[in-house]
Amino acid sequence: MARWQSTRVNCHGLVLICCISVVTLAAMGQRGQASVEWVGLVAFMAVVMASVAAFALPTQIGPAVVRQIHRALCIVSGGVCDLDQRPCVTAANATEDEAHLNVGIFRLGRHELILREHQSDGSVLVTYLHDTGAGWEVGAGAEVSIGKRLGGMSGTARAAMLASLGGGETWVFPDARAADRGMAYLSEGKAPPGAKRAQRITQRGLQASVDASLSRETVNGELHLDARIVEGTVVDERDGRRTHVITHRGEAGAIVKVSDESGASGRAVGEERIAVTTDARGRPLELVVVRSGELEGALSLPDDVQPIAGALLGSTQGHRRWVVEQRLDLTDQDNRAAVQGMLDALDGPLAVLTRADDALRRQLKARGVTEARTYDVATEDGGAWGVHAAEGLMIGGEVSDSVERATLIDAHVLGPDGEWRRKTECLARA
Repeated sequence: MARWQSTRVNCHGLVLICCISVVTLAAMGQRGQASVEWVGLVAFMAVVMASVAAFALPTQIGPAVVRQIHRALCIVSGGVCDLDQRPCVTAANATEDEAHLNVGIFRLGRHELILREHQSDGSVLVTYLHDTGAGWEVGAGAEVSIGKRLGGMSGTARAAMLASLGGGETWVFPDARAADRGMAYLSEGKAPPGAKRAQRITQRGLQASVDASLSRETVNGELHLDARIVEGTVVDERDGRRTHVITHRGEAGAIVKVSDESGASGRAVGEERIAVTTDARGRPLELVVVRSGELEGALSLPDDVQPIAGALLGSTQGHRRWVVEQRLDLTDQDNRAAVQGMLDALDGPLAVLTRADDALRRQLKARGVTEARTYDVATEDGGAWGVHAAEGLMIGGEVSDSVERATLIDAHVLGPDGEWRRKTECLARA
């Protein structure tokens, strides 16, 4: 036992010395004190020694050594080297308020969202988003909304096409107590003392939705379809980085009830977000693809995370949500060349139609970092109050509010070593 511990310490020390040597020589090379060949030689030796260490040490130690070597080489090349060490959102509270008014075929609405996210490094992000939507809506029948969306009369059928413009901002607080104080200032329209506005957000979007219901003597049915595309830009005021974001969201739900005792329901929600971050000079740094959905069993998870489906599922009772986030370092020339077509498309007039294709998914799987998280979600519907009447032309309006709370249940990351590991540093804060 003592011999094994000694071997572990010696190998760790050896690898650490190599990592430090690589980084030091890289810094010297930038000052003209070491040649590129020397840096490459030491990097090569570090990789060889890491390989030896991976075989010499227990399997749980080897991957950790490989990760550190990858990180050292990344630092040498000037890449984005923390892709597998980003803090996780351990808990989030989202408060939404929405109101709209219908006159004829015209609809005008206002939407506000306050999102508070607790991160595993102890910091708290508070984001305020708002948008005003204008569009067209037609329908048939009548509907009354009181309290928790009760009182709907049979025969409603509405189809809406909404375009929204809006924006917001994100503030960073060092801890939860500072966030409590800061939100009190923000609610009064004042800048919170001791906090930094980290991001400015602008966005525009398009939404299409269809709602229908049918009522007969023994059969009642409802159908809901919703599709949204949102394009936005996030500017980090701390270092000038800009992130271009495209979000695609689709939702479908159906409820069928026969008599008063039997029925069936189904719901599917899926969202994909593509984001490209550039530095203040416009150099591409990172590409991120985020997918999320409702956790209803192993088959509801993407193929990329099926190897750890059992760990992510846990107990599927209650409302659970999965998030899969894949990141790719665009400072690497091979990575950037592989996704250049997508980068060009994001600069074009049809950027909102950009989706993650098979080539990008293969590159993310081969060269990127994949993080998978599951959350327990609780929703409180504050209710909706409003009235609509229509026969082709709509008239009326509605006001609604809701609160959603999400708590981290599990988090795993697939790093450059090709091994899944549990993100205990995140779960310790959950």
